[in-house]
Amino acid sequence: MVSRFALSFALTLVLSRIMSGMSKAKGVVNVQAMEEEVAEAGAEYVANLSSKFAQERGIFTVVVGAGSVIHTLRKLVEELYSKSVDWSKWQVFLMREWFH
Repeated sequence: MVSRFALSFALTLVLSRIMSGMSKAKGVVNVQAMEEEVAEAGAEYVANLSSKFAQERGIFTVVVGAGSVIHTLRKLVEELYSKSVDWSKWQVFLMREWFH
């Protein structure tokens, strides 16, 4: 069974591809069985996307939902990924995805 955070993170990645203009490229669905694998795949994807847009546009803008998405992105601060990320180019916005 796919957990709620995995679905939320997958939706975030799909939306980021659409918003970044990458939606024209053929997508690949990457299914991971374990939470740790989702976090690692997500960190690699976001680190690569960050480098690409920081070089092309001079900035990388991220909108992050609360809770599980932030937890899933925790791998970004580990040495493997954090060395390749130029944090000075990041703009981070937090949002609430709940509507009343």
